[in-house]
Amino acid sequence: MEKIIEAAKVGDIPAVSKYIGDLKQYTIVHFGEEEAMFSATAYPDVEMHKQKHKFFVQRIAQFEAGFNSKNLTSVYDLVSGQIVSFLSEWLLQHIGTIDPTYVPYLKNKK
Repeated sequence: MEKIIEAAKVGDIPAVSKYIGDLKQYTIVHFGEEEAMFSATAYPDVEMHKQKHKFFVQRIAQFEAGFNSKNLTSVYDLVSGQIVSFLSEWLLQHIGTIDPTYVPYLKNKK
């Protein structure tokens, strides 16, 4: 995410697009591993968690598509900080609030 912010500061749109794509790929892999862990342990809130993951990946794909098509709204979203704000808020909220809810469950399953 820091790379996205730094590229945005200097207006390097191709770099922002690349880093957003990299973030999307990373989250797809990470979320897949997390969801496999949920399935292996029969985590009861797996569907809710999958929906949150799906929303995040879809939103990142929208940002990526906007940059790849040179969509002026996407450039405005970058310049106005909306993309960075979304990423920061979502990741902090997800990692800080939602992910900790499954930790006790998984610890009891070991």
